[in-house]
Amino acid sequence: MKFIFTEEKARTHHRARSLRGGLIKNYHKVVVLKSLDKIPSADFWFHGITHDFSEPLSPQLQRKMEEFKGKIVFFGNDDPMSFPLNRIPLSLQKKASLYLRSCWPSDKEKIDPLIIDRIGFVNPFLKPSGLMPGKLLRQRNLTVSFYGAPTSESCFNRVMAIRMIKEAGLPFKGGLFRTKSEVPPEDLEVSELPLSRYMQILNQTRFGLVLHGYNPLSFRLFECLATRCLAIVQDLSSLDFLDCGLKAGIHFINVRKDLSDLVEKISYYQQNLDEAQVIADAGYLHFKNVFQFTGVNLPQPLYERMVDSWKGIDLKKRGKLTLTGVIQRMALPFIHSL
Repeated sequence: MKFIFTEEKARTHHRARSLRGGLIKNYHKVVVLKSLDKIPSADFWFHGITHDFSEPLSPQLQRKMEEFKGKIVFFGNDDPMSFPLNRIPLSLQKKASLYLRSCWPSDKEKIDPLIIDRIGFVNPFLKPSGLMPGKLLRQRNLTVSFYGAPTSESCFNRVMAIRMIKEAGLPFKGGLFRTKSEVPPEDLEVSELPLSRYMQILNQTRFGLVLHGYNPLSFRLFECLATRCLAIVQDLSSLDFLDCGLKAGIHFINVRKDLSDLVEKISYYQQNLDEAQVIADAGYLHFKNVFQFTGVNLPQPLYERMVDSWKGIDLKKRGKLTLTGVIQRMALPFIHSL
């Protein structure tokens, strides 16, 4: 089947590249449009839409989509929990076959009733993480770590969590870094780290904090699993996403949304490192089997769960086998932009 793609900004491009990789891996034909002057015929048109703009879709894009004979799919950014329907004219809202996000509210009443029967998922993280199993937890030299942005007053929990840990006397590495729009409390401010250094720190950490940001689903969950530290995760029960069987108590440790048991859970597992190791190992193996990939080579189990969520568009999981398709598939682990 043939797919055409358009997207608005870098974050939707990051989201789209592994999505396209999954389709190409399964022998579908994918075309990324650089111009709207001529729209080729295709089975599907996927458009990445962002919350960053207040104005509607461009008149040219609207017109081309209205004229398109195939099925239209919108996919969105991660942070805001609502889909930017205000940017899509009502005629296109009704015409679109699917609305895709990395996560949706588990409370369906929080999803616009106009699209509730046409929602699905894309992969739950933007960038792949390589496997870094590291040492056993008891051999690691850092107890608890967290690095991130303040994520504004609406997500004060990051400040609160770090202060709770420090006040309890637990060894802590990290803090909050300054952004263009946000300044953390002075006592918690640290310099932003390169990703490679951040992953090295996680690889030396026993307990990695996974705290809500603008969106409750944080990429730190997958980074902690990939580095085999025990992920201490602020409750995600308000979300549905492609967890592929990831379960609290088996692959990671859940703490309450209000963080009232955060110190208690960390202290317990600090005293019971063998039990913590079993869970960290299970989380690492789950990541390895389901989520780990390089380049844009989206893992097959994740791809199949993703496509299964695309209800009502009659998509064949696998396209027609061709020599070009085989060559492209072999190259996917080495391609980082698509």
